[in-house]
Amino acid sequence: DRIVETTAAQCKYAFLDLPKLFDELLLPVAGKESLRKKQDEWMRHLIKQYANDTKRMRYLFETIGKLSDDRRIGYIILYLEYNPAYEDFEKLPLIPSSLSWCGSAVPMYSRHKECMMNLGTHLTGIKYLKHRKHVQDVIARLQADIEREQLHDILTG
Repeated sequence: DRIVETTAAQCKYAFLDLPKLFDELLLPVAGKESLRKKQDEWMRHLIKQYANDTKRMRYLFETIGKLSDDRRIGYIILYLEYNPAYEDFEKLPLIPSSLSWCGSAVPMYSRHKECMMNLGTHLTGIKYLKHRKHVQDVIARLQADIEREQLHDILTG
């Protein structure tokens, strides 16, 4: 926590430095399952502690967006337990803002779309109507990206 606090307080460009720091500390390391448990524990702690700090949550969710779909959905649901405010939820990056791929982007967009569809099934009840609509909008954008990429793939063969 102190590393994050110090970085946030002292760096000029928190919007660049904090996501990099979270990536370094929280992205999975091959063959380090014991580390993953500690990373998961710390991410849960960060969400519980800072759920109402929209900037910090945006930076954290940039990293969470790079995790497996199950973990990502779990963290989004945990976040909503501590901060169900739609205005804050819509600011979270539900998919990574920076994407990379080799070959066709269709599989990547399809995976993100499937994840968002799965997330939508967890957003039930009146309390989450706006949240669900936001997720459906993300799904629609991903579907448009898939169609655009499929056309590109056909045209460039």
